Amino acid sequence: MVTPEKCPKCGELDCIESTVVVSELSDKPNKHEKEWFCTKCRYNFDNDEATFWYDDCDPSKMKLRQIADVIFDDWKDISPYARPYVEVMTNLDNIEDSCGEEKAALIVFYFLENARGWKGETAQKIKTHLKKLIDDYNKSKEAEAEAE
Repeated sequence: MVTPEKCPKCGELDCIESTVVVSELSDKPNKHEKEWFCTKCRYNFDNDEATFWYDDCDPSKMKLRQIADVIFDDWKDISPYARPYVEVMTNLDNIEDSCGEEKAALIVFYFLENARGWKGETAQKIKTHLKKLIDDYNKSKEAEAEAE
């Protein structure tokens, strides 16, 4: 789990602790949301108030392993069908890599096929970037094939 960059109330860094993973018995709509506690100003907050390292990042400057971290952090109830592909992505740097016999492009494609339930601004930004990676990869492979 990624920790927020700073406390939304006092703005201090390195003073945030994880407090609770909300239980299934909670009346909160998102029962799996992490709550945070600032040890300096004693402020409790949740992920909606928090800012994370990836909020303003450009996905095109990230490695696939970093994108996988964002997915795991942002998609609270990750689909069991998408999870294996994200787990493999944690071992990949770019779309041209392989994991065993599987090409990264195929792993990313399968992830996208199973990520329709992941919603929100971060999801849209990451999925758009991953689709572009696959399109660019496919175009480069077609160009290589034509050159032969």
